[in-house]
Amino acid sequence: MNFKSVRLLLVESDIQDVRIVRELLAETGDGKFQVEHVDHIPAALTRLGEERFDVVLVDMSRDRGVELDAIARLGEVSPRTAIVVLCDRFDESLSLKVVQAGAQDFLVKWQGDGFLLARSIRYAIEHKKEKDYLSRLACYDGLTGLTNRTLFRELLDKTVFQAGRKGESFALMFLDLDHFKEINDTLGHDMGDRLLVLVARRLQGCVRGCDVIARLGGDEFTIIQDAIEGHEDVEAVAKKIIHVMKQPFVIGDHVLNVGTSLGIAVFPEHGADALTLLKNADTSMYYAKEQGRQNYQFYAPEMRTRATRRLEMQRNLREALGRGEMSVCYQPRFRLQNREVIGVTACLRWQPQGEERLLTPEDFMPLAEETGMTVALGEWLIDKVCEQHRAWCDEGLPPMRITVSLSGRQLQQVALVDAIEQALKRYAMGARFFEVELNENSMHESMAAQDSVLDRLKDIGVSIAINNFGSGSFSLNCLKRLPIDTLKIDRSFVHNLSHSQDDAAITAAIITMARCMRMGVIAEGVEDAVQLEALLEQGCFMAQGDYLSPPLSSWELVRLLRKNTAFHAEKVALRQV
Repeated sequence: MNFKSVRLLLVESDIQDVRIVRELLAETGDGKFQVEHVDHIPAALTRLGEERFDVVLVDMSRDRGVELDAIARLGEVSPRTAIVVLCDRFDESLSLKVVQAGAQDFLVKWQGDGFLLARSIRYAIEHKKEKDYLSRLACYDGLTGLTNRTLFRELLDKTVFQAGRKGESFALMFLDLDHFKEINDTLGHDMGDRLLVLVARRLQGCVRGCDVIARLGGDEFTIIQDAIEGHEDVEAVAKKIIHVMKQPFVIGDHVLNVGTSLGIAVFPEHGADALTLLKNADTSMYYAKEQGRQNYQFYAPEMRTRATRRLEMQRNLREALGRGEMSVCYQPRFRLQNREVIGVTACLRWQPQGEERLLTPEDFMPLAEETGMTVALGEWLIDKVCEQHRAWCDEGLPPMRITVSLSGRQLQQVALVDAIEQALKRYAMGARFFEVELNENSMHESMAAQDSVLDRLKDIGVSIAINNFGSGSFSLNCLKRLPIDTLKIDRSFVHNLSHSQDDAAITAAIITMARCMRMGVIAEGVEDAVQLEALLEQGCFMAQGDYLSPPLSSWELVRLLRKNTAFHAEKVALRQV
């Protein structure tokens, strides 16, 4: 075995024994032992604090006065240094105790030659390295190098004990990344792992060296901020974390924009034990998400009630389809010049047992993402709207386009295209009457699975629209490459159209670009006549919004369609007279 040079610190009060150790090691002839000698343990502790040694050789013979606790102190000062104990006689009890205290080996002095001593020293070093490696695997996250869940719980318990004894306060922060699952699902787990490594580095730059950062798993991180004076100390760190997480992450050719939601529990104000603090920090983190993400929240008792309700909603959502609690509303899309209904957008609704009001996707889709229900809900919605289209046609209504919203996760499911194709065949619905609507923020610049799904949808004749256009980071290059048919102008621009020159200019630019690229353009969220007139002046002739019509039940929509069809038929008849 080819060993490198070894730096050895010899703790020996007998100068004669120092000479013997040097001579024994010299017998090996490799000249790779660099021996430094000190007389006593205090001097050894000083040297270990100043420089790095590979091994400490300590004489614990009965007349040397070295106590057992000295071994533990040596290990505390220099945790990466191996320790070998020498003694003038074999003592099985002592040999066991020194190993338990942190030594790697126990040798009886001058039994054997220099080669035996050298071999014992080298194997003690290797044993120490292996032990440290296994300890690191057990206590640290293999991906980020941060403290893992196991060590974090030990450190949190220790911090609670020490803070309680000293009468001090500390903060526990619980955070995760906003939309991380979407990135993981769309760009792959390797990209997600690379992002987590960069997140860990940024977090380390936000806290003090004495603070603990841990990765509990997935995209969940915790921070123990020790010895705080007040909430202001915690807020300063929380604001810094939120700020740095807003900055784009550049990984290869990808620019990823993620944020973080952060919950805070303070000892002893929000909990006097580790488990309570952890639960309350987690609860406040979810409350931060409900408040719009990319913010921090201190725990408050009323959050516990919300958390309990949230868990109940998760459980009920898993059973909602089987109970028949899901339904679909349809919001009409109008041609503005003559108010003709030219299509509808399917709007998913949920009415849990005992609830009086219908819940919209904004209420439950974040839960669906967390519980993996988005795919099942999407497949149910696809089948339902195709069935409804068939029913309308059977009632004598003219066929019209139905738009269904898809999430980023659904966009990565190869089976999605098959589900749509089978539903179209099952209900004899023409593909040209089916449109999928994708949120701009769920699209990515370069994703083979995404592109493949969109191409296949286009091949079978399904139309593709981009929702909330202008609110995300969708590039023109991506818009050019993908088979997009329609752009839906984000409602924020429509809302400010009449009193913001910038929003009016952006809206006009989107309309012009869509026309030049032979795409349709639709305005979302029209709320009043002023917005409607402004859109017409800009040259946008298709829109939807509550001013034109709110989402309607199936029978309400049928009534509107019959009136709308009769009205336009009458206009045609009048023109022919």
